[in-house]
Amino acid sequence: MQTPTKLNWEQFLAEAARHTPETFGLSELKALVDRLEITPALFEGKLQFCPEAYARNLLFKNELFEAICLCWQDDQRTSVHNHGRSFGVVVVFEGVMREEIFRRVEGDRLTLVHTRDITPESGLAAAPIGMIHRLGNAGGAGSHLVSLHFYAGPLDEMDVFDLETGTAYRKPMRYLSDGDLPPTS
Repeated sequence: MQTPTKLNWEQFLAEAARHTPETFGLSELKALVDRLEITPALFEGKLQFCPEAYARNLLFKNELFEAICLCWQDDQRTSVHNHGRSFGVVVVFEGVMREEIFRRVEGDRLTLVHTRDITPESGLAAAPIGMIHRLGNAGGAGSHLVSLHFYAGPLDEMDVFDLETGTAYRKPMRYLSDGDLPPTS
């Protein structure tokens, strides 16, 4: 069986543009991201870290999907969350990401069901609609983590869960930077 040809960033965006929301499911997103040639040039000028929290740096966004470079310093992690109406794929470029996966046990009360570390050698990690997880930098003191996240449709808001109180709230998403991206239609 022949290995699919790797795509540079422009080819990746052109391939994605061939899809509609009706033809762009999780399996299509995974297959497309798996073909993307991820090189340091993709992040040029986009690696912005923040001392207070992990940084969401927008690489591309249109009505179909978005691509975000997340930059993490040591011990930074997300809240426990889902992706609202979006599904996603993550690729670790540098460092070690810890993913904790939860499931609902009653209302918004959750229990931890699985933990795994994701590295550049791990390949893709998928987050289907409804998945509840927490991500973080597991590399230890002084480490950095750089990960690429692809969401279809764009991740404009998510549900955040409080493990202590068993409650959840809707949180709008924002970016630390949106680079020099032109507006997209």
